[in-house]
Amino acid sequence: MSTACGPSPSDPPIRGDGVAGRCGHASRRRWPLYAAPFGQALAIALHITALPLLGLNIEDRPDLVGLIGAAGTATYALACWLLRPVLNRVNPRLSTVASTLTQAALVAAMSQTGSLYTLMALAAAAGLAMCFFWPPLMGWISADVEGRALNRRLGRFNLMWSTGLLAGPFPSAALFELANWLPFAVAAGVLILVALLLLTLAPAPATRRSDTETKQGAPVVPTDAKLVAFRYASWIGLFFGYAVTGMFRFQLPALFRHLQIRDAIFGAVMTVLTGAMALGFILLGRTEIWHYRRGLHAAAQVVIAAVVLSLLWAGQAAEIGLIVGVTGLCLGLLYSCSIFYSATASLGRTSSLMAVHEASLSSGVVFGCLIGGYATQYVSVRATYPICAVLLLVGLVIQQLLYRFTLPTRAGDFAPPDRPT
Repeated sequence: MSTACGPSPSDPPIRGDGVAGRCGHASRRRWPLYAAPFGQALAIALHITALPLLGLNIEDRPDLVGLIGAAGTATYALACWLLRPVLNRVNPRLSTVASTLTQAALVAAMSQTGSLYTLMALAAAAGLAMCFFWPPLMGWISADVEGRALNRRLGRFNLMWSTGLLAGPFPSAALFELANWLPFAVAAGVLILVALLLLTLAPAPATRRSDTETKQGAPVVPTDAKLVAFRYASWIGLFFGYAVTGMFRFQLPALFRHLQIRDAIFGAVMTVLTGAMALGFILLGRTEIWHYRRGLHAAAQVVIAAVVLSLLWAGQAAEIGLIVGVTGLCLGLLYSCSIFYSATASLGRTSSLMAVHEASLSSGVVFGCLIGGYATQYVSVRATYPICAVLLLVGLVIQQLLYRFTLPTRAGDFAPPDRPT
């Protein structure tokens, strides 16, 4: 068992050289750490897909349904930002287990309520609990590695959570058509299984080190202005990219019902979104060519803006599915850039930068939910799409200004090898 200060002597930690002490190869011992994000994401997809459908059944108010999504993600984003010092000190095993069990109870309660405001409160509480899962787990997985090894671990992590999201939407919508409570009950059961897996089979967290030490005690290469620029630009891109995700998940149901398309087809389209992201993660996890390539990062955002704008004219489920799929591929790049730059140059990393990464994407979802909900309710069912396209381009301009006024790399500072800027 792990202690509050790290692993006990009987639980050898995973070392950066890929060996898990006396217990064999680290790759074999780490599998529960990759299964956990799959299960957590599957549970999220199951209940998040059903949540707007349940909300619309309770009351046909797209603006309030958007607020339900905003409540959970806003609480999560705020908690990730404000609780960074706490997240740096918690034991990852205990934190993630307590988080999943708490979420299971809250998700089960969602199916029993008949009030949109109660759904908002439960979603907000689940968001608070979730902040004790993702940042500690990311720090647990990425501890003590850099460069290519870090890219591989983060690639596996990204693939697993995106696969979980891929597996959830269609069965969620299909279960919802059978009974409103079924997706929530299945999601709660999955969360309980994740808690048991992390408690019993996951390897002990690595011993905590300060951010100024490597495992050999040598100083970590300092983070220079150039790396900081890439990091902040990636967070800005992630914010606006995930605003589109929030709009998709909580406002596309209104468009589908306007077009008289079945709820189950909405679940299939959300599966396309996460499937495209998963495909992107597979490709990006096998190469480093996208590292420090701001042109690729910018191009992905331009493509998202263009395809989101085309939703003004889409009238068939297949057309919407194609638009969502292209968006998913580009979102995979935005997410990968953010998490990679957040983890780079911090061999003794804790959960702080991971929390900022999570706060960026979650606040983006909140923004998309709010903008989309009110535009759909008070303007038209398609009004949110040109707004999102314009905001994506505004974010891109901010990023280019950030690059433009970044100071040159100082002598001795970190500089990505053989990467044009």
